[in-house]
Amino acid sequence: MPLARGVPTRPMGQPRPAWAHAALAAMERRGLSTVEMAGLIGLSPRALSARLAGRVRPLTSEMGALAAALEVPLEALVGARPLGWEVGRGPDVELLTARDRRVYAAAARVPSGAPLRTVSGVQSYVDSLLGRPWWRSLCPETSAVTVTGGGGGGVGAPAWHESTIEAEGLSHVLHMPRWSRRPLTVLHELAHVVVEPILWARPHGPQFVRAWIDLVTEMMGATTGRTLAAELRAERIRPGSRVGLLADRQRGLAALAEMLARGLHEGRGGER
Repeated sequence: MPLARGVPTRPMGQPRPAWAHAALAAMERRGLSTVEMAGLIGLSPRALSARLAGRVRPLTSEMGALAAALEVPLEALVGARPLGWEVGRGPDVELLTARDRRVYAAAARVPSGAPLRTVSGVQSYVDSLLGRPWWRSLCPETSAVTVTGGGGGGVGAPAWHESTIEAEGLSHVLHMPRWSRRPLTVLHELAHVVVEPILWARPHGPQFVRAWIDLVTEMMGATTGRTLAAELRAERIRPGSRVGLLADRQRGLAALAEMLARGLHEGRGGER
């Protein structure tokens, strides 16, 4: 099931998480208000509203209680796609936030590296990174990322990252049209791979920015890494800390493992 977190669904401000849209749709179908839903799962209306708005990360137990109360599989919430996505197509560029646009504006002023040209060239570049001790230390759970052509060479075709929940965890695909096959953009998409387990992270949020700068520094050199950081600062986009990124990833991976274990257990129970 897909777990892509790409373009936020609201044009400005804090984006509502994809799971929250799925939960709200289920609440509407069942005729439940936020106050009623909060009572069913043991939260205050204010606390539930904060989680649905994306201001507070829900606990695994809260997600489980919400799924149970709505009578939907837990993975239907965790694996929900943001609005504006279509299977195999990626995000709707009309839904980009002001923050997204500032991130892209900063990237446009940074040297993008020598063209990789082909899908196989991008795949080789990705594989070379994944084989480094630095990556194995940062993302030991991700040993493979698949690269596709991303729909051809038109400049309107987006480069994007897609992930899928499988029994053993997350799998990742990078969709890279011809215009995007340069190191800076490939590393941008790989930064999405790094932060994907952090279910509460904002798109292009501080964890993503930290990962992107560090990936660029590792693969393109310290000078390019400093240039990217400076251009992002000029756009009022700042990275989180490396310690915070690692801690958030560990919490996210633990929560994801618990959700998967619970979902698999429930699935086996239903088959008996």
